Amino acid sequence: MNELNPLNASPLSIDEFIDLIRGGDEDSTVEIVTEIFMQGNCINLALILKHAYPHGDLVTTDNHLHIAFQLNGRIYDIRGDITNIVKTNGVTFKPISAYAARGHFVVNNYAFDCRGPVG
Repeated sequence: MNELNPLNASPLSIDEFIDLIRGGDEDSTVEIVTEIFMQGNCINLALILKHAYPHGDLVTTDNHLHIAFQLNGRIYDIRGDITNIVKTNGVTFKPISAYAARGHFVVNNYAFDCRGPVG
């Protein structure tokens, strides 16, 4: 099994992998998928990335409002490489274990204001 790609297909960079999840910049799903992973489900993406790139780490902001993924000194979320955004805004991330992340970040409802409650 290829460490970069759990499906053992051609290796994908982390940017390509995130783009595949988002649907690509030209796909109509980009906005919805981005909203999902930026409104309470950031932990899920970080766990997916950890599975695909096991040598990376889950990281969280000091206030625990966002979880991202750090690989080779770069920080990623559904928007892709956010390292420059993080530096520009003075946000700091610190490592968090997958176990601790699951304990702190629980999403019980995937509803969004504009979409209404689920089911």
